[in-house]
Amino acid sequence: MKNHVDPIKKLIKIVMKKNTLAKSLESSFMLMLMAVIFLNCTVASAQSTIYFQDEVITMPNNIASFNWDSMPESAKHNNGYFAWAHFSQTPTQDIQDQFAQRNLKLIEYFPHQTYLVYFPENTQISYLQQSGIVSIIPIENNFKKSTDIKLNNIGDHAMEGNNIIVMLEYYDFINKSYVLRELSNINGVIVKNRYTSTNYLEVAIPQNQMDAVVSKPFVKWVELISPAPTFEDFRGRSLHRSSNLDTQTPTGRNYTGAGIGMLVRDDGVVGPHIDFQGRLSNPITTNTGTHADGVSGIMTGAGNLNPTNRGMAVGSDFYTTNVFTDNTALSFADNPTVTLINSGDIQITNNSYGTGCNDGYDGLGRSVDQQVEANQTILHVFAAGNFGADNCGYGAGPGWGNIGGGANESKNTIATANTFFNGQLVGSSSKGPAADGRIKPDITAHGQGQISTTENNGYQSFGGTSGASPGIAGVAAQLYEAYTILNGGALPESALIKAAMLNTATDYGNAGPDFSFGWGMVNGLRAAMLIEDGRYFDSTISQGGSNDHSITVPANTSEVRFMVYWHDAPAAANASPALVNDLDLVVTDPGSTTHQPWILDTTPNAAFLNTPATTGIDRLNNVEQVIVSNPAAGTYNINIAGFNVPMGPQKYYVVY
Repeated sequence: MKNHVDPIKKLIKIVMKKNTLAKSLESSFMLMLMAVIFLNCTVASAQSTIYFQDEVITMPNNIASFNWDSMPESAKHNNGYFAWAHFSQTPTQDIQDQFAQRNLKLIEYFPHQTYLVYFPENTQISYLQQSGIVSIIPIENNFKKSTDIKLNNIGDHAMEGNNIIVMLEYYDFINKSYVLRELSNINGVIVKNRYTSTNYLEVAIPQNQMDAVVSKPFVKWVELISPAPTFEDFRGRSLHRSSNLDTQTPTGRNYTGAGIGMLVRDDGVVGPHIDFQGRLSNPITTNTGTHADGVSGIMTGAGNLNPTNRGMAVGSDFYTTNVFTDNTALSFADNPTVTLINSGDIQITNNSYGTGCNDGYDGLGRSVDQQVEANQTILHVFAAGNFGADNCGYGAGPGWGNIGGGANESKNTIATANTFFNGQLVGSSSKGPAADGRIKPDITAHGQGQISTTENNGYQSFGGTSGASPGIAGVAAQLYEAYTILNGGALPESALIKAAMLNTATDYGNAGPDFSFGWGMVNGLRAAMLIEDGRYFDSTISQGGSNDHSITVPANTSEVRFMVYWHDAPAAANASPALVNDLDLVVTDPGSTTHQPWILDTTPNAAFLNTPATTGIDRLNNVEQVIVSNPAAGTYNINIAGFNVPMGPQKYYVVY
């Protein structure tokens, strides 16, 4: 008799077998997945990836087996080596200081945790490894070339016959005579300009000799010379509240910019005009138009001939130079600019021109940030540009990401947007963001439809961001004077003046900062009151540090603004993001509620770029602001954290 098999039990056995098989397959899959993950983690731990320009640079974690003999001859200079070094994490300030003491040069920072370095050849690899370095690689030629040179995208402006005209940057600790001698030994290379007091040269290089030049270890960077500048054309004392600083009354404020020197970097000689009587110096003799006259009248015209045409800083002394006939001026290396800055005769420059559109943080941007780093009282003011309707490649189509040139996108300067007399943005005014997403323009002024000076005691109609920029420069001069009066004649650092203007600007456009107006319309009166009241302080911070500051807010305050601003270390040309030292601001109110700063959406889409600011963590800008409406009275804690400070210590200002 056959054994009877219960069909229910048979079904259960089949299901159990399938479950067992499924579990077996699942176990096998999990083992395979874990192996893949382990392999990927192993590969990831064996190398790091750095993004620079359009390059994806792999840095193997080779420090354990590294030796100096593996470096090519093109990396060696004077018993040491240039290289890229990658750290496992941003080195502490102690390590940064130890490197400086040992003459281990951390020359420049690249996002993230990577430096351009120069190390003596007797440096112990074990010490570098203990300090956190995990990778060292030589600097390939392509790492030293701008994208246009690398891709052979050479504009006509940078060609002379078969020669490419470049700006060459060499390391500032290498003797210029040595550099010139080495370049003269390369067939066909001609040094066109030597640039006094800078580590830049204008060089003509035969196309077939570019790599021969770039491979020299002293060469840090080459990029095409900038195309000829273009005017940013296309009065505002009341709208800017500048008139409240210069009331021309016995009892009111009378800040005229007296004792403050200004430089109009434009199209040459200004005047003659009675509105500048006794205050104008023309150290150059070239003159290519009356654009500089129009700029100067808005910035500092006294209205002697016609009081209704009075400008901003009517008591300041000012000078001129011509950026249209002297290409060295575009890099701020021309003799008038360098001499006047070094002598202390000027504190503010106005630059109402552009050299491109959405050029990113290029060599020009780096050079002006370097100049500010070396001269902390210098303030460079730029026109944001008149490309407001153009598509300059940011990715959002026409109307966005069209700031006019690399210097205009620098970090430690001011780029100015342009409005009509009623505060309405002019359609041609360039909009942000900067190529790396930073907030540009910085601030706004009335520039459109102004009446300003021209030569031979005349007046002319003037406008565009060319007219807005000198409005900001003039207000800045008034604020400089206010500070000197209150501080025994000492000059302010430009970081404080910029912070005061940004934090007190009248909000225009979307609430908070935006990519059209920046931080708002300049309000000279509010900025002066901030300085007069002493509502600012400075401190320093290092990698991983945290500083707490207390500020008391009185009762019945309708709004309080807290801003941290710092002049950031110059970044590598074409670095993106260009931010080097990244600080964080968090405000805690008396009720223990925390407040984070404004942030903007940088997605390359017109709708996102026009979205009002929200709050969160900022990883792009060297300025952060927290606003509290109807604040409770009491003590507010201002926390400044050194999230990433690879080139420390970093000085900062808090204004409120």
